[in-house]
Amino acid sequence: MPDVFIGMTTWNDAAFVARTLPALQRTLDGVAARIVAWDNGSVDDTLDVLRKLGVETRVRRCAQADALDGLLALSDAPYTLLLHSDVFVLAPGWFALLRDALHATGAALISPEDIGLGNYRRHAFRAMPESSFMFCDTAKIRACRQLRPLPALLKNALRFRYLSGLRGIGFDAPHITHGLPARLATHGLTWEMMRPLPSPRLPEPWSTDPAFAEESRFTYGDGNFYAYHGVITHYHNWYARYVNPQADLAGAMDDAQQAYSRAYTTRFFADFDAGTIHLPEVKEE
Repeated sequence: MPDVFIGMTTWNDAAFVARTLPALQRTLDGVAARIVAWDNGSVDDTLDVLRKLGVETRVRRCAQADALDGLLALSDAPYTLLLHSDVFVLAPGWFALLRDALHATGAALISPEDIGLGNYRRHAFRAMPESSFMFCDTAKIRACRQLRPLPALLKNALRFRYLSGLRGIGFDAPHITHGLPARLATHGLTWEMMRPLPSPRLPEPWSTDPAFAEESRFTYGDGNFYAYHGVITHYHNWYARYVNPQADLAGAMDDAQQAYSRAYTTRFFADFDAGTIHLPEVKEE
């Protein structure tokens, strides 16, 4: 049995998984891990990258909620980490840190508080978990599964989505994970919040677009680092799909926003590839 099951959702993310998965694998020295990618039918090189990296892959078109429930159902380890493809795990000791925290607190889940997006703070989302990084006590989380509402099942079936099963943890709530605290509470369980940290602030903006003058004063724009008990565990780039020209962006971001997202992603990629990531300061909690 592995120590931890790691499930990653992917979709046209070749540029990310070629970096995020090796970064993750480098942090797993001495940890027995099973890594599974749940791919939503990528048409770029994502599947080739996953196979070259030796990652177990499931290809099924479905909604994000179904993919996360499907990955949770596959877990065969006492601990489960669910990840987005644009998450760079950075701390070599993240597994021991978070595992020990679950034991010490009795919590079922450790996840970032969903208020961080570069310098922007979504205060309405305080005390809500964010779906890009969810470290769980597998048995406790599974105990919270329940039958999914019939309307949601019918909606998925009519859209020809893959159904991961009749039982789910609640990832079909608004913003994917915002229903989890209430679901956990009904079972007498709690969750632990990780701190979002914007990248280091610059004296001058790096973007020439005045619409992004404030955002581009941060080294990596909308990208955030996350810390738990003073340790920066990972970086989340945000908006992975906007980096890929093949992605379906209809009705999503305008051209300027897409260009901005690609620009700060390129900045992070360059520093990551060179081994010169600029980390924020972690202050005492």
